[in-house]
Amino acid sequence: MSIYVFVYGTLRAGEINDLAQAVAKRGLPAARLVGAASVPGMLVDFGNWPGLIPVADGRRVRGEVYLVEPALIALMDEIEEYVPGPVSYTHLTLPTKA
Repeated sequence: MSIYVFVYGTLRAGEINDLAQAVAKRGLPAARLVGAASVPGMLVDFGNWPGLIPVADGRRVRGEVYLVEPALIALMDEIEEYVPGPVSYTHLTLPTKA
């Protein structure tokens, strides 16, 4: 079962970690770009990477939505250097707008 993911940083099309290119290089199932979208939140500077913090004050972060196979989450986590635990990176479910 495919899932939708929102990306706002280097996983976007044309960026250094372009998700579609990353999966193609690994021979994984294609990530299908659904389109541009935004989520409620604000970007903050964590030094080496931007962070998205959800907010309810009307601010939004623009990015892209992809339809991916669940197996691609592991690749995305690898690219983003995600390690489960008390860190500044986590998976969230948020409403999006096209």
